[in-house]
Amino acid sequence: MTSTPSDSAQIDQLVQAFFSVFTCKDGQLPDLSRLYALCLPEAVIACHSPQGTTVYSLESFIAPRQALFASGRLTDFQEQEDSADTQITGGIASRHCRYSKAGLMEGQPFTGRGTKYLHFVKMDKGWRISSVVWQDDI
Repeated sequence: MTSTPSDSAQIDQLVQAFFSVFTCKDGQLPDLSRLYALCLPEAVIACHSPQGTTVYSLESFIAPRQALFASGRLTDFQEQEDSADTQITGGIASRHCRYSKAGLMEGQPFTGRGTKYLHFVKMDKGWRISSVVWQDDI
């Protein structure tokens, strides 16, 4: 199985959809349940920080973020991919990207940047995210 230009475009669209899931502007709450359509049910999400590494399932990743948005503590949030390099080999792919984020946490503006690695598998119905690992810049 060889990759095609459409594979690259599909992965680009998938990543754009992933980042857009977290956008909350103009009082709209994000629908984090959209992640279930973008990821494998068994997807692994991990964050590395100075305090250690936290590993999540989809459910354990979504729940606290949904609560944070619903509480109104995090508003006007947007995260976006700034640059990326994707490697596709047959039905698997890996993407290294740099991202930036901005929003209001408890009314105070904040910004940040970091690195994400996303892994993908090609399924019968298209590409899906199998894992996401990220680290914010310190």
